[in-house]
Amino acid sequence: MLTTLMRAFALFAALAFPISTLAQAPAIPAPTCTKPAVPAPGTKLDKKGSDALNAGATAYQTCVQAYLTERRSAAKQHEAIAKANTDASNALAAEFNGFATALEAFSVPHNAKAK
Repeated sequence: MLTTLMRAFALFAALAFPISTLAQAPAIPAPTCTKPAVPAPGTKLDKKGSDALNAGATAYQTCVQAYLTERRSAAKQHEAIAKANTDASNALAAEFNGFATALEAFSVPHNAKAK
């Protein structure tokens, strides 16, 4: 009896949660940072060229840092959601295991009487 109940539960669980309803991973936005061109080694830069390279490098660094911060923040949020889902599913599994154990304990004496 218990085996039949477990098979029925497994079938119900499989049918209740079709794969097509699972959340799709969100699209990760591409970085929009503009990497400045680095002059070839030994190239001499005048003040205007040096200032432009420094400004470009600073802007690139700022953009990269902002992108990394944003992506890491999003990852932390998804990790928290994943943990919450894992905890909830583990709690339900533990509850069901307790139910199955109690059901088995109930069924053993009844099955013995039926024989």
